[in-house]
Amino acid sequence: MAAKLKKGDRVVVLTGRDKGKQGDILRVMPQMTTMIAPVEWRLERRSHAKTRETMAYTRKAIEAGDKAAAKTVFGKSMSIIDSVADKKIVHKNKTARHKSRLSAAIKAMA
Repeated sequence: MAAKLKKGDRVVVLTGRDKGKQGDILRVMPQMTTMIAPVEWRLERRSHAKTRETMAYTRKAIEAGDKAAAKTVFGKSMSIIDSVADKKIVHKNKTARHKSRLSAAIKAMA
């Protein structure tokens, strides 16, 4: 059964040196019998950096002692942290640990 791949589809490499990498298909060559398609690798650093940046903003608000600001920043950063875990850029247990520690730090504020 042939896969119906189109330009722009997101694929995951199953075997070989690049196993596990995700990318977008640049061009489909239907004349080839094996599934070899040129793929553009996505840079996942941006999402990872965004996660670290939002956690840093939350930590700065906690260190400043402003509980209200820390809660709002933490609430906004939760969705970013969860999306990175859903995309499997960062392991879900690691994101859960970070969220738990930030939440505990906010609750410990007077």
